[in-house]
Amino acid sequence: LGNALDIGAHVGFWLKDMCKEFKQVYAFEPINAVRDCIHHNVKSDNYKLLPLIKEMNIPITIFLCSHIVGTNRHYWFKHQVDVVSTEKLKKMGNKERLDLLKKSGFEQQKDFGERMALSYNEVIEMSNYVDFQSHSMFHPCLPYCTKQESEFEIINSKKQLEKVFKLKINSFSFPNGDYSDREIELLKSSGYSSGISCDLWFNNQKTNIFRLKRLDCRDDASIIELESKVTGIYHFLKRVIVGKKFGYFKNKLT
Repeated sequence: LGNALDIGAHVGFWLKDMCKEFKQVYAFEPINAVRDCIHHNVKSDNYKLLPLIKEMNIPITIFLCSHIVGTNRHYWFKHQVDVVSTEKLKKMGNKERLDLLKKSGFEQQKDFGERMALSYNEVIEMSNYVDFQSHSMFHPCLPYCTKQESEFEIINSKKQLEKVFKLKINSFSFPNGDYSDREIELLKSSGYSSGISCDLWFNNQKTNIFRLKRLDCRDDASIIELESKVTGIYHFLKRVIVGKKFGYFKNKLT
């Protein structure tokens, strides 16, 4: 087969079946505008994305944070903390990060006035056309969690999505693209069949099924930027020049 379109949660990803069946897989950011486009296509002819997906039988995947979707809970990295940056928060131990966030008014199980994720009804409606998969419970950076915390996030996100939304969950995308060998083993023991990283480049049949790669693209990217990103040139040059590391940690951090 030729090309496939993958819309991931927070970033775009390839799934196991897509790697085996398609020559190229293109990934796009699942921002609200994309979600609205898919959602409204069910009711309106003003949006063309969903009919195109159905007509061309294009696989679409969205990864869900199980304990944020269907609620008014917020993503922790959207909350501003005056004393420390989001990037520094990502590199803190899970408890230290949550304690600091709590002092600034954020709690991961707190319901806010407005939601940030899909509603229950939207997930149910879209599930006829979209393959929903797991993106953890609350989106912590797993290598900075204890083994118990990481295991809890991985196991219970699968259980929650399958129980509440009646979804078949077999794939997990690592929050922030961060993972270690420990997370790979936890996926295997928890019944997942694939894991999706932020590691650069394309996938083929030799790619480790629990370390699938991806190329992402901003929602407001120009055509030129989009073209450069789907070829991999943009990401290659950026990571060579900037020296940005991949999300793989050879050893667990906690």
